Order: sequence, then C-alpha cells, then structure tokens
Amino acid sequence: GCTVTDGRQPAQQARLDDEISSPSEVAGEVWPGKSGLLAPQAGVRLAGVARLAADRLHVQFRHEVEQRRSFLWVPVIYSAGILVYYQLPREPFLSALAVLAAILSAIACFRFSTNRPFRIWALIAIVALGALTAKIRNMQLDGPVITQPVFALVQGTVVAVQERSGRPPRVILSNPAIETRRPVQAPRRIRINLIKSDRIPSIGQSIELRARIGPVPGPAMPGGYDPRRAAFFDGIGASGFALGKWQVRFDAGDTIQNPVLRIRIRIEAFRQVLVRRILENVSGTAGAVAVALLVGERGHIPPETVQHLRDAGLAHILAISGLYMALFLSLI
Repeated sequence: GCTVTDGRQPAQQARLDDEISSPSEVAGEVWPGKSGLLAPQAGVRLAGVARLAADRLHVQFRHEVEQRRSFLWVPVIYSAGILVYYQLPREPFLSALAVLAAILSAIACFRFSTNRPFRIWALIAIVALGALTAKIRNMQLDGPVITQPVFALVQGTVVAVQERSGRPPRVILSNPAIETRRPVQAPRRIRINLIKSDRIPSIGQSIELRARIGPVPGPAMPGGYDPRRAAFFDGIGASGFALGKWQVRFDAGDTIQNPVLRIRIRIEAFRQVLVRRILENVSGTAGAVAVALLVGERGHIPPETVQHLRDAGLAHILAISGLYMALFLSLI
C-alpha cells in the first residue's frame, strides 16, 4: 500500500511520533509523566513546564497589549493590591504606603515618557495603589461602636433621611454628641428611628432628641442578612429609636467645616429633591418603583408590592445597577 505523508522527512516524522506518544521524555516538555515526577530530573522537568507557562502568558499579554486591551487588566491588578494588603503580617503605616505608591507611579510615568519599558513598573504601582486604597478605607471605617443599650440625649447633623412606607422614618446623624449618665464614646454615625407621627427633618439640620440607642442588631438567622455588617461599611456604629419628638438646634448645612461631609450633604439633599419631584409627577406604586430604580430609595414601595416581587423572583430589579441604568437610558 501507499503511505500518505505531510512532507516531513522520515526521521522528523519518527521524532514527532515519539514526542506525541511519550511527552514526558521531551526536553522542556509540556507536561511531565508520572514516571518523570519520580525521576531525578523532576526539578528540571517542572522548571521546563513553568518556563513554558510563563512564555505562553507573556505571549498572551503581548497580544492583549497589541489589541489595546491591557487597560482591562487594571481592575484585576488593583484588586490584587487590596488582597496583598489584607495578607500583610502587620498593619503598614499610611505614610509608608503613600510614599511607596507615589514613587512607583512616578517611575512608571517617567519611563513611559522616555519611551522605556514601563509596564512592570506600572503593574507594581497599581498593586501599591490598591493596598493604599484598602488602608484608607479601613481607617475610614475604624471607629467606636456602642456595645450596650443606653438612654441618652443625642445631638447630631442629619446627613440622610429614609422614608419607609408603613413604617416610621429614620435618620442618620453624623458626628453625634451623646449625653448619658455613664460616659460613652460616640460613634461617627448613628441611625435612629423617629416617631411615626413626627415630622421629617431636612438634610443638613442639627437636631437633638432623646433616644434609646444600642448596638446594631445582627442577622435574624444563621446565614441571613446581616444588618450589623452593612452598617459597619456605612460607618454606622449604633442604632436606636426616638423616645419623643426631635427639636431643631440650628441649620448646620452652611457651618460644617468638613468639605467631604458638606459635599455628601448636598448630594443627599439633591437626591431628596429628585424623590419629591418624581412622587409629585408619578403617583402610586409606579412612582415608588421609579424612585427605587432611579434614586435608590426603596422605602416608598408598599410592603405588599415588595412581597409580590419577592414571590415572583423579581425583587432584584429594585437594585440600582449599571445594567438597569443602561437599559433605562437606552429607552429614553
């Protein structure tokens, strides 16, 4: 019979067949066989595998760069920097992380401007920036919390108002002052439920009221929603309920010295204006759902409507996300 070949010499074909049938015997092989792992050359074989994997990764990265898609790796590398921070054996100094990130960023920018290889330096700089961000976020969230329930006279600036259908409204007070029989260290923020019949304060007002405050409750069942964890990431160190009506001390919106807090108050006030405008023009449940989708205030939706959405498996549509906003904007 006749043999069909692809143009290779017999010696080359035989060598190729031998490599395919026994890959563990090839120098710099792809995958070592079982016998190769036990052989004295196992270290050499594994080094060859690692070198091959690194070469392939390098080729893929170069392909991403040539396709102008390397920027998509920035969030991944940035997140890796955050993970590196949480794996450090001890807490680093903020100044040290800031100086390190600044130096690495300057080196990367300098090498880029002088047409030198800069990608490795940029990668390390992004990792340092991720670790720096995690450090700053931890410092923002670190603060005192109320561990035991107390009755107190509370004073603070209203930075958020949450109106809830069928339930008492609640406010978030920033930088509160707490007067009790036994001294306690005040958290940065406190969330207090107001009396249902009481009026709702405006954003930026400084108010005082008597309230029972205590630690934020934990999950109602194992593995369930954890209000304490959510409150921690919102900077809330205590919660409670008012024992009477609140009183206005003064309008603190124009007297706040912290520029970040002043910007947050203005943003929250703008959100409340949007809520009122939407509810004035779209009444009923439709307006409440529109407020939830556009502004993120879900407290205006009637409880029965929320339950119907949960039963239908559609409660997730009330969450603001980039996908939903993109779909909404594409419709208008």
